[in-house]
Amino acid sequence: MSGNGKGVAAVGGGGGGGDRGSCSDLKRQKSEVEVRKQFSDMEEARREEVDEQVENVHPWTISSMLRINSPLAKVTIVFIYYLIGCLYYCNKEGWSILDTIYFATVAYTSVGYGFFHPSDEQSQIFTIFYVLFGCSVIISITNDFSRVFFVAAQEYWVHAYLRWRGKLDSTSELAMAQLKINFSLLLVLLMLVFGPLFFYENEPDWSVINAVYWVVCTMTTVGFGDLTITQPSTRVFNIFFIISCVLCYSLLLTNVLDLWVLRITNKATSDAASQNNNDTRASTTFNPLQTLEEEEEEEA
Repeated sequence: MSGNGKGVAAVGGGGGGGDRGSCSDLKRQKSEVEVRKQFSDMEEARREEVDEQVENVHPWTISSMLRINSPLAKVTIVFIYYLIGCLYYCNKEGWSILDTIYFATVAYTSVGYGFFHPSDEQSQIFTIFYVLFGCSVIISITNDFSRVFFVAAQEYWVHAYLRWRGKLDSTSELAMAQLKINFSLLLVLLMLVFGPLFFYENEPDWSVINAVYWVVCTMTTVGFGDLTITQPSTRVFNIFFIISCVLCYSLLLTNVLDLWVLRITNKATSDAASQNNNDTRASTTFNPLQTLEEEEEEEA
């Protein structure tokens, strides 16, 4: 009997080992399925992100080019804006094409130096609608292109700097916003250095103070108009400088405002969380009298 018992025990032990082996196999298979599912979900998320980026890019087809929000349509609108200005002001005011383009750029960026202006009421009526269209539509299109270049460059260089420092994943939103301010501030400082250098070298009657003063008035869209550009090359440079200068300064102001809003939002969230914690502690505070009353009610 003892031998049979040992045999049965051995058989039972072998069966238990087989059960444990099958359980481990099931667990391993289950873990493999979970890992494959995680990779499948990650791949699906990546594919959806790529598809979304592709959808946001306008393909160069006839249907996409005819969309009002496509890049080609926006460039066409800007071209028509300058073309209409040249056709009217060149004939009515006798300005050159360069002078008209310069006037149109100064108008829609709201700098308004005052060198060129309408000479009669008929031109003033046309300029009313021309400036309103420029300050609403053209400046909006310019901001769209600035997001493509300036904001994209800001995001790229800030992330590249954090990646170089090895702090890309550990940087908080506040630190990221501060870095964006530093980047836009660097752009503004570059404008304040290289802009005056060009104007000082290209305008024979300007001093360094005049050049810096001109750049600051242009950047802030004040445009007093007390200084006059005399060289055609300076005027051509200033057409592109006005747009870049105004956009860089606007980017700096936007980043400062974003940081301010982020700090207020974080403070409000922190205050609300601390208030909820205080309410939770107050509701869970032990009250022996209340506990005694509850026990007496249960006994009754």
